[in-house]
Amino acid sequence: MQTNAAEVVRVHDLTHDVRELDLRLISPATLDFQPGQFISFEIPVEGRPHSMTRAYSIASPLSQRSILTLVFNRVDHGPGSTWLFGLKPGDQVHFKGRREVFVCAPMRHAISYLSRPARGLPRSTLCSIPCYPKPPRRS
Repeated sequence: MQTNAAEVVRVHDLTHDVRELDLRLISPATLDFQPGQFISFEIPVEGRPHSMTRAYSIASPLSQRSILTLVFNRVDHGPGSTWLFGLKPGDQVHFKGRREVFVCAPMRHAISYLSRPARGLPRSTLCSIPCYPKPPRRS
């Protein structure tokens, strides 16, 4: 899988342990994605010979193709969230993805997912993620 590059352009603390991170894509400059897709980071872990892979869901609106937004919570002693919490604007990161494990299967009608709000995640994000069918191919 191809490695992509991005720059941290915004860090916003939603609570003491929930953070929103905006990554401006460098290579490629834009990325098409669907709700449910995620990207993976190779996280360096001190004292281990190999890095660890950690996946984070894309929380960007579908119309936002040049900046990826991630919303995540800090996990005590978690290598991934600790590493992400250490990033600041101007830092460059590399990631793999987007992966399509949790995307919706093509459907005849659009549906929306509704859920009670998760801690620190805006309600509008949870309620406005529709699952659309793939557009028909034109001959």
